[in-house]
Amino acid sequence: MNKFLRRFSVALLFAALAYPSFADEVTAADLLKACSRKTEVWERVNEKLESVGQKLDAFCEGYLSGSFFTLLSEDRICLGTHSARPEYLESVFRIHSSRDLVDLSQYAVVALKEAFTRAFPCKR
Repeated sequence: MNKFLRRFSVALLFAALAYPSFADEVTAADLLKACSRKTEVWERVNEKLESVGQKLDAFCEGYLSGSFFTLLSEDRICLGTHSARPEYLESVFRIHSSRDLVDLSQYAVVALKEAFTRAFPCKR
């Protein structure tokens, strides 16, 4: 495991230990709702402030990335050739959540584990 991933995993572990009950209360439906909110990105274009794009909601991005890197550090998933960008992680979660047998009332961490295990399998 590279140095960045190790440090990130340790920081994530401390964050998870600090807020364990909060993470347990977020359902898959709650996370989908948070991920549907976008943050407008504004820049100066020709001396005028204009909307130039959108980003994922910060809560959504953090929850997806944190769950992904936790599973990766535990060797439950493997990166392979796929991207770990938050936008891709959101699409993996949305596609998984649209499947018929997915219970959106379950905890988000359970739904993400299922989604990421399916999309980022380890070839053993």
